[in-house]
Amino acid sequence: MNTPLLTVIIPVYNTDSYLRRCLDSVCSQTYTNLDIICVDDGSTDDSSNILRKYAAKDSRITLITQNNLGQGVARNAALRIARGEWITGVDSDDYISPDMYEKLLTYTRDDVDIISCECESVGNGLVRDCAYHHPTFSGMQRVCPALIQKTNCYFVTKLWRKSFVMALGGKFAEGIRYEDAFFYFTIAPYARGIYYLKERLYYYWQRDESTMHDISERGAEHLDVLQRIFNIYRTKGLPAVFGETSPTRFELYLLQTYAWCALEYTPKYMHESLKKRSYKIAREQGLTRSYVLETAWLISSIKLFKLFFYARPEKVCFSFLGIPLLVFQIREDRIFIRIFGIKLPCNNKKH
Repeated sequence: MNTPLLTVIIPVYNTDSYLRRCLDSVCSQTYTNLDIICVDDGSTDDSSNILRKYAAKDSRITLITQNNLGQGVARNAALRIARGEWITGVDSDDYISPDMYEKLLTYTRDDVDIISCECESVGNGLVRDCAYHHPTFSGMQRVCPALIQKTNCYFVTKLWRKSFVMALGGKFAEGIRYEDAFFYFTIAPYARGIYYLKERLYYYWQRDESTMHDISERGAEHLDVLQRIFNIYRTKGLPAVFGETSPTRFELYLLQTYAWCALEYTPKYMHESLKKRSYKIAREQGLTRSYVLETAWLISSIKLFKLFFYARPEKVCFSFLGIPLLVFQIREDRIFIRIFGIKLPCNNKKH
């Protein structure tokens, strides 16, 4: 096996309880040709001292310090000085299998731009299985919409060919959360191929104080990510495999996913304004015109509609006095219709 230099980016902010375990798992990898960049994002606990001690004893570690500017800024700072032919990352409260990088780098083919493994959710001695962490794909895959949709968007479970990322001007979103989702959806669709290793090599530590999935006003930042992704697509365009018409059904998937996440992770008092904002984004991108039924749920909060209309991204229902009269069930690329509970044969593709 050849031994390309691999850059590992580790942003750190107040994780001194977990940081040693993270650094030990990276520094003790069976694959040793590593360029490890740790970014201290203004930590106020003992993380800074821990980082300095590890950097002093391992020459592969480069330490960057900055004010608390967020993970996106931290990762971009590391990306600018990354020396590796491949890049990856580890979150400072997570850890990795001792042979993760050795196993993944076995698959550095010329037509592969991303190499991905599975991950395991752990915490407080428990293993929490999650289908999102385990893509169904295996081996070498050519990029297509289904592949991108059904693969988790974690930066850290993947190795990324640096020349490929740099050619796209790749960077992380700054000033908002979910910066790795922005990176994934603005980079992965343009890859020539992705190799999937069906092994759980990354350990995602779920801690009670984590802010990734809490209910707060910051959940609205899902829509900020969505808007920024669409801006990239309008500038670059999507590869032809994603569809000949614009907007593509893949963009509809992103709208449904991120609008629904914004609602799920924000307090209820925000939902009305978030739906209006989601509908505005959908209208600006032409999605409400091209996918009328699929975007109808965004206006289902209007009081008049509530009397006769119920909608979610996958289901639209017209009813009277709570009795469903006409139901459109949306699955993959087809619509199924029920009238008074009777399913009609329908094999048409969605329009």
